[in-house]
Amino acid sequence: ATAWAESALRMCASSASVAPRAAATPSNGAPTSTRAACRRRQMLGAATTTAAATAWAWADAARAYGLNKAPATTGGGDGGLFSFGRPKRTYEESQELMRRAAEVRERKELEVEDDAPLTTLKSGLQYREYVVGTEGDEIVAGSRVEAMYKVFRLSSGAYFKYSSGGTPVLLWGRGYGFEGRDDIGDTYDFVLGVKDSLPRAAAPCVVGMRKGGVRRILIPPNLGWVSNDVGPKADSYGASRRLENYRDGALLLELEIVRVRNGPARDDDDDKVNANLEPEGDNSFRLPAPPTLVQK
Repeated sequence: ATAWAESALRMCASSASVAPRAAATPSNGAPTSTRAACRRRQMLGAATTTAAATAWAWADAARAYGLNKAPATTGGGDGGLFSFGRPKRTYEESQELMRRAAEVRERKELEVEDDAPLTTLKSGLQYREYVVGTEGDEIVAGSRVEAMYKVFRLSSGAYFKYSSGGTPVLLWGRGYGFEGRDDIGDTYDFVLGVKDSLPRAAAPCVVGMRKGGVRRILIPPNLGWVSNDVGPKADSYGASRRLENYRDGALLLELEIVRVRNGPARDDDDDKVNANLEPEGDNSFRLPAPPTLVQK
């Protein structure tokens, strides 16, 4: 573009030198056709030079961000239409990746087997005991309990081992400062046996716990948060929305006992405590099988 502009200027100069003086400058002072043509060439050359310089600057900026990278021309995994820029792996590399994945899977299975022992009650309800409490009284029907808690949903992969077959995803909790809350050490207080103080699946699973004990209880959906009156309640808008989204699936309730008080019940609890904590019938809950492409 610059060379073209210089050529146009030279043409203007040569035309002006050979043009008759009378034709170049008429009496009324108006420019001749030769000078007008030269000026048009000069303006066009200047515009072309500016455009070329601007395009060159944009090209530099594009290179800085990698925008002018030439598209790959090979197919398959070398940058074809469906490769998304990933390099094509050799057979040996694919086999090595599969071997590493198998090792990770085996380690996960071993971690599952090393998890806290699973306890199944006669009613089919299940829990795992992570810490055995050794202080104070045991929890019985009518005990006044103070506990910190966490509520989890089951993540993908938690099909057969509810507490570690997949990483449980926290929905809400109390006493641990989740979501930036200033509630570390705060407790949920309840009387065991009072209606809706705990999910029905959790009530029989906390019997026998002492101060310092930690149990994680599997809560089937039909014995869980079946209404908004069941505690511990979701105490924030985000927690309530998460509970609403996962209420129809199995959840996990982890309780850490802080204090247990036995003795005469308070006046307002005299007629509320139900000593029969076990729900009737077989309440075994079978976790869903993993998805498969093969229809049985």
